[in-house]
Amino acid sequence: MKVKDFAGTLKRLGDAGYPVEIGPVHEGKWHVAFVMGCEGIWLDIYSVDEDAGPQKAA
Repeated sequence: MKVKDFAGTLKRLGDAGYPVEIGPVHEGKWHVAFVMGCEGIWLDIYSVDEDAGPQKAA
């Protein structure tokens, strides 16, 4: 599941009784963690950093 607020989402899930089981892993622009959801279903929580776009010369 792609989220905008990676750290905030993991905190809210943990507070609701669904702690991170694997991760979080930060690889390049990717942030990924796995949470055990209801009935043993694994949820992959991820976020991808957005490019700021081309830099203008000063």
